[in-house]
Amino acid sequence: MKKRMAVFVLLGICLAAAAQNRDFVITGGTLVKYRGTAAEVRVPAGVTSIGEEAFSEYDRLRSITLPEGLTSIGDMAFAYCGGLTSVTLPEGVISIGAGAFAECESLRAITLPGSVTSIGDGAFYRCRNLRAITLPEGVTGVGDVVFYDCGGLASVTLPAGLTGIGESAFEGCGGLTSITLPAGLTSIGKRAFYGCGNLTSVTLPAGLTEIWDNTFEGCGKPPAIPAGVTVHGQVGEDVIGTWVDESGRAVVIINSRKELYLSVNFVRWNPSGSRSRSGFVPPDENGFYKLPIDGEKRTAGDGLGNRWGGYSIGVSYSVSGDGILTVEVHNSTHDTNENFSYEDTRTFHLRRVQQ
Repeated sequence: MKKRMAVFVLLGICLAAAAQNRDFVITGGTLVKYRGTAAEVRVPAGVTSIGEEAFSEYDRLRSITLPEGLTSIGDMAFAYCGGLTSVTLPEGVISIGAGAFAECESLRAITLPGSVTSIGDGAFYRCRNLRAITLPEGVTGVGDVVFYDCGGLASVTLPAGLTGIGESAFEGCGGLTSITLPAGLTSIGKRAFYGCGNLTSVTLPAGLTEIWDNTFEGCGKPPAIPAGVTVHGQVGEDVIGTWVDESGRAVVIINSRKELYLSVNFVRWNPSGSRSRSGFVPPDENGFYKLPIDGEKRTAGDGLGNRWGGYSIGVSYSVSGDGILTVEVHNSTHDTNENFSYEDTRTFHLRRVQQ
């Protein structure tokens, strides 16, 4: 009788294991797809790679146990797993693919082993509850949009060997208040820290060679840019000054030809609630709006017209002794049928951020 019971128990275990293994589609060591329904998943031993989109959009997933011997996480492997809260990657994982954990909005913690050397673009895109991240020493670059819109991210530790930070890498990380950039960092991409409104403590390393004019736009306190650093995206030659408003959004650049460029369009919505399509100063290839200026403390006008109506703008500016820039913009719009007309004068006070 006891022998018969033992056989039944063993048979039950074998059947359960076989059923569980049917949940995994594995080819040549790569977990191609998970087909189960469990909230807690243990990936079988022998799997060396999690394939592209293997768990993508599996909202039931709460926790995942990954086997020893795993070396790579494929693109979008766990993307949109909205219930996943924490992940520990085993030692030996070398690469994390593009978008691997994108929009895992419940993910609060992830441990990256020292073996990781490559993290793909958007790997943690919009992981809005991720609190802290430490990048291993073997990582030399942070790709584009890796931590984009990770609003809860409050602590970032970057490796000493890091040389580059990509476009929008930390854009919208409102929880960041400070970050230490390693001495070997040489380049920081467009909008890398754009909109990090609470970031007030950051020092650019002496070895930095290139940055963009909007890299720190919208930060609580943009850092001073060291002499000799190439600032991409600036308009005109011999730039003599860059100013920002209190929000850090409106960037004004004036060059040696007294030309004024704005990073936002200062034209307002008209009272009827629809924007006059004639009321645009078209942006240039760098996204800046060139306003007509004819020398300091003078006013110039520029008449623009199209089938929606007419538009004119007058701009004057002056710089005080303490470096505060005052810009006055006067807009006038009307449509061809004279159904509406709109005039507006706005005054902006901006502080200087670059000599």
